[in-house]
Amino acid sequence: MKELKISIYKGDSKKPETEVKIPLTGLKIVKDILPKKAREKLAEKGIDIENILKSIEKEKAHGKLIEIQDKEDKIIISVE
Repeated sequence: MKELKISIYKGDSKKPETEVKIPLTGLKIVKDILPKKAREKLAEKGIDIENILKSIEKEKAHGKLIEIQDKEDKIIISVE
């Protein structure tokens, strides 16, 4: 089963500080069940999770969708 995966890494860490996996069958409730810390980090980086979810549903996306890295964090959003 495919799932939406959001991984947030602190600094140069190889292990995610926060990782969320949600089955694609539950996409409609993602924004409601996404941990507050993950929602805040995504918003801080200007990532609109609702638009991403709409794109996944519409286009049947697969693989890495977004990777953002700055001096403090790295965020990877993928469908696996």
